[in-house]
Amino acid sequence: MRQSMQLVVGGLVTLVSVNESLMATTVWVGSADYTQLNSDATSDEDVVGPFNTYDFRANSDAVLTATSGNFDTNFDINETFRLVYETKVESHLLDGSSVTASQLNSGYELSFYSEVDLKVTSIQQTSGVATTLFDVTGGWGELWFDDTPDPNFKNGVKILEGNLNGNFANTVKFSTNPLVGLVDIMMQVTNYNTAVFDPDTIDESNGLFSILLDNVSGSDLNFSADGSMQFTAVPLPLSIWLFGSALFSLVGFGRVRRIGTGFAKL
Repeated sequence: MRQSMQLVVGGLVTLVSVNESLMATTVWVGSADYTQLNSDATSDEDVVGPFNTYDFRANSDAVLTATSGNFDTNFDINETFRLVYETKVESHLLDGSSVTASQLNSGYELSFYSEVDLKVTSIQQTSGVATTLFDVTGGWGELWFDDTPDPNFKNGVKILEGNLNGNFANTVKFSTNPLVGLVDIMMQVTNYNTAVFDPDTIDESNGLFSILLDNVSGSDLNFSADGSMQFTAVPLPLSIWLFGSALFSLVGFGRVRRIGTGFAKL
C-alpha cells in the first residue's frame, strides 16, 4: 500500500510517496528552543528537552456543537458535530516524567487549539449504557507560543499545526451515565517551526483525550477536558529500523496520563 506523506526539510514541506509496508514509526524525542521566538529573550524563555509529550492543563474547555440533526444529549446515526478543544500546556514530559521548563506559564505560555468534525456511525447498548461511535471527517489543530501568559488562545506565534481526517486511526466515542467522551486521534503535522524543534523530524501527533460533561447550553455540550499530545517522528524504512534494532541488541540490546474526568495523550 502506498500513501503520500509530508516531510519538513529546512522549513519547507515536501510531498513524497512512500511504501507503507516498508515503513516503521517511532516516538519523536527532542528539544524545543523557545528563546528563538523572542528577540529580547533573556531569562523569560526556556530551552526544554529532551521530551516527547506536551501535557495539557486539566479542567480545560471542550465544546461539542451540533452541525446537523436534532440536537439533544441522545445522539442519532448520521448526525454531525464539531468538537472544539482549547487548552494550555501545563508541562513537558519524557516517557511520563516531568522535564524542567522553569519559565513556562510565568515568562511565556503555550496554548493548543483544535476543531474536530465528527459524524455518528453507530450506537451500542451495554448494561443500560449507550456508547456512541463517531468518524472523524476533518479538522485541524494548532500550537501557539505567547511571551505574555494570559487567558487568550491563538495569539502570539504559531509554532506547529496539522490536519485531521478519516485516513488515520481515529477513535471517538461518548458514553452515557454520565456523559463522558474519549477521543483518540492522530494529527498529520503539516508545518512547524524548525528553529524551535530539534530534530526537525516531527511527522504526526498522537492525542488521547477524555472529557466529562459540565452543562448543556443551547445547542452546545460543554465539557471539562484534560489531555496530552505526543509526537511521532518521520517514519524510517523498515529495513533500516530492523537493522538498528539488531545492532542495539548486540551492544546491550503518553507516562500515560491517568484518565479520570478529563482529556489525556494529541
